[in-house]
Amino acid sequence: MSNCAIVGINWGDEGKGRMVDLVTADYDVVVRYQGGGNAGHTVVNEFGKFALHLLPSGIFRKGVVNILGNGVALDCESLWTEMSDVMDQGVAITPENLKISDRASLLLPWHRELDALEEQRLKDKKYGSTKQGIAPFYGDKYQKKTVMAGELLHPEHLREHLADLLEWKNLTLQKVYGAKGYTLDELLEQLRGQGCLSVEEVQYAVLENSGQLSVLPWAKAKPPTAEDLGLTLEEDALPTVLINDGRVLRNNLRLCGRDEVWLQKILKQEHCTTKEVFLLTVDENGKTLCVPKEADP
Repeated sequence: MSNCAIVGINWGDEGKGRMVDLVTADYDVVVRYQGGGNAGHTVVNEFGKFALHLLPSGIFRKGVVNILGNGVALDCESLWTEMSDVMDQGVAITPENLKISDRASLLLPWHRELDALEEQRLKDKKYGSTKQGIAPFYGDKYQKKTVMAGELLHPEHLREHLADLLEWKNLTLQKVYGAKGYTLDELLEQLRGQGCLSVEEVQYAVLENSGQLSVLPWAKAKPPTAEDLGLTLEEDALPTVLINDGRVLRNNLRLCGRDEVWLQKILKQEHCTTKEVFLLTVDENGKTLCVPKEADP
């Protein structure tokens, strides 16, 4: 089978994604060889309308292998979000139809931050960045100062490499822009806060724009569930409010199959009157919760 290369002329909005989607019916492999999440390839098909940023347009074709090559700015957070959106529309994404080069470099949180900081510094002279971190990423890539996807499989080496990169990158963040730097200790502290005591327990870790760390541990590091242990647990029942700040909600009392006689019995057990109750609830299992008002001083 022949090869076909679709290349733009660096202006954008050229219809590259649509052309790829059109010709993929005749090809077995679709490779995205460069670029990042700043791209927007609009595809309309039987699944719906999609604006792809990282996924190759061939992802919608059955039997087509899609590859993110070593020139791609691999933003794991954005890629995962995009994959989830596409899969929610009924498109299958598996290791068989989506592959990532182990030499693709990762777009890291400081790339986006540096992009935004430089725009702020330029003020009226800013060049209109999408603030996806693409320019700082490629600057690092050509200086051979990035983390490659394959390094995620070697946690100890990754830790050492990240430490070297952080030392170098923090010089720019702190000395040039006066921004806060990054530390490995902060990253590991967030990992521990997610219940992971070791980097080896982590399959994926994404530093969100909020600064929080989202962690997916390896299966062997996850705590067992009730299903794993063969246990049958009752679902928590949603409580119904019967008294709110000394006022009986009679409609709720009727809806949950209780009456005034039952309510007075419960109040007697709690040694209080209706006016003395701040909150009284009952759940679907008949369990009641009574919170009395605070006594006047």
